[in-house]
Amino acid sequence: MENRKRYLAYNMLGVIEVTDQDTHHIINVEFFDRSARKSYYFNDNFKYDLGYLGERGAVYACPPENDHPAQVLYKPYGTWSNQGEWTYLLKRPGIRVLGVTAGGTRPSSSLRHSNDADLQG
Repeated sequence: MENRKRYLAYNMLGVIEVTDQDTHHIINVEFFDRSARKSYYFNDNFKYDLGYLGERGAVYACPPENDHPAQVLYKPYGTWSNQGEWTYLLKRPGIRVLGVTAGGTRPSSSLRHSNDADLQG
């Protein structure tokens, strides 16, 4: 039997685990301090292959595949902030995400008119 589970992230806050279901992934986020943050899971149709747990949210990235470009997804924890979830598409062909981290500022330009320079840190 094939190993269908793997880790996207593991740090002092918790773990992001992914289960491959062939057509999609199931992302499971568990926190070590369950009194501070609630664990959650979601279906992933883009097959994210990178992840990071930050103090205020988690970030995920997926490679380009078929008809969708590479993308970065940020999901903040809870609803304490007015900052919501956002997705950043890397529209140029052949662009891949090499690494992700959470905790920085969101892209400076409009998410409707994305600029890859926003992601260079």
